[in-house]
Amino acid sequence: MSRATTVRPPAVSGLFYPEDPRELAEAVDDALWSAVPPPQAMDVGAPLRPKGVIAPHAGYAYSGSVAGSAYACLAPLRGSVRRVVLAGPAHRVPLAGVAVPSVDAFATPLGRVEVDTAGRNAALEHACVHVDDLAHGPEHSLEVHLPFIQRALGDVAVLPLVVGKVGSAELADVFDAVWDGPDTVFVISSDLSHYQDYATATRLDRRTADTILSGDAASIGSGDACGAYPVRGFLLAARRHGLKTELVDLRNSGDTAGGKDRVVGYGAFVMFQEETSDSGEAEVAIDADARRVLLETAIGVIDRHLDGSGSGGGDAFGDGLPEAVLRHGASFVTLENRGRLLGCTGTMLPMRPLIEDVAVHAKTSAFADPRLPPVTRRDWHEMSVKISVLSTLEGLAVESLDELAGTVRAGVDGLLIEGAGRRATFLPSVWAKVSTPDEFLSLLWRKAGLVPGEWPADMSVERYTTVEFGDPGPR
Repeated sequence: MSRATTVRPPAVSGLFYPEDPRELAEAVDDALWSAVPPPQAMDVGAPLRPKGVIAPHAGYAYSGSVAGSAYACLAPLRGSVRRVVLAGPAHRVPLAGVAVPSVDAFATPLGRVEVDTAGRNAALEHACVHVDDLAHGPEHSLEVHLPFIQRALGDVAVLPLVVGKVGSAELADVFDAVWDGPDTVFVISSDLSHYQDYATATRLDRRTADTILSGDAASIGSGDACGAYPVRGFLLAARRHGLKTELVDLRNSGDTAGGKDRVVGYGAFVMFQEETSDSGEAEVAIDADARRVLLETAIGVIDRHLDGSGSGGGDAFGDGLPEAVLRHGASFVTLENRGRLLGCTGTMLPMRPLIEDVAVHAKTSAFADPRLPPVTRRDWHEMSVKISVLSTLEGLAVESLDELAGTVRAGVDGLLIEGAGRRATFLPSVWAKVSTPDEFLSLLWRKAGLVPGEWPADMSVERYTTVEFGDPGPR
């Protein structure tokens, strides 16, 4: 007789996040699709693949949008990830070492998340790791991440690690034991400073962010991050494996949903694993054959989804495809009907084969752009489909709006801006709708939610070009 499956039930559903499945899915999706992927600050000749993120674990009203920025970096890996190593601090139960659960799965309002038993067994080979369901029972630092994992990455197993007092080297050894290949990613759960006034928190969290970016694990204190122990352990493991770290988002509860007298800080960071491509080229030439294949892919994905025949796990691609569509690339897919926007989504970083990237963004542009309703069969018949393939990003050393207006190439450059905790991009195609660089920048500032005419002290600007082609319809 087989053993009954054991499941840890939700402990903070209805408190930290909605308990209604539809409301929860909508909340997570809003956080994911409103996020802009991070700028590619490193000078890289090969594509980058996220290996892990650091993301906050407060109630969704407070930190959900910041967590969404981290998971937006992982979402392109959906279908290629089988396991998430999820590590967060112990808040409710005093703990020495690392606790794994004995259960087979964790439950959320969105369904069950299976526990990775092979990873649990590998972790238990280390003296600092032990089975402790009591530590997991009331703990929220892992649970609040599960709906994000379910919506961003789909049906994956999770290795849940509640981390107490443990040495960084010991924890890094545990992470090494389950590091594996690209089908395993890490989520490190941590908020930043707690209950400071807004100005103090902003200063402290900026210092902590700089420390994380430098990889200086030993300098992260318990007052800097409630997840100091898992953060330190992962920073050490990341250094061993040569990961590159980038800041995605840095805000606090005073920026999101609370007052500014006693705030909690939140940061989102992504750690990239360098990949090598067969060609060694950063740019992709898109010839007529490749353009035809990419357009047929985008249109076919939408068509099959409307017919209900699209697969939930992504579309399969046949043999004999042009080499250009198999190389890693970053793309946007834009859908319009006589100039009316029906959907536009994309990514700034080349994290998967271009044909897969186009397929994903065709589907999200048609059915998951949070600004617009899903397309209909009538839209499909009448709409135009445009694909933009992006070049690598180039940082611009400019220090004012006037300088940027004099540097940006009208009709040529797309821009990605980041400053004051805000981020936005405009594709080069936007130039067709404006008459001057000043107008282009004014609209971009408005899209980012920045004060018109102001230049934040931490402003960074990157430009890129695109190869654009499309099917004007009708079909």
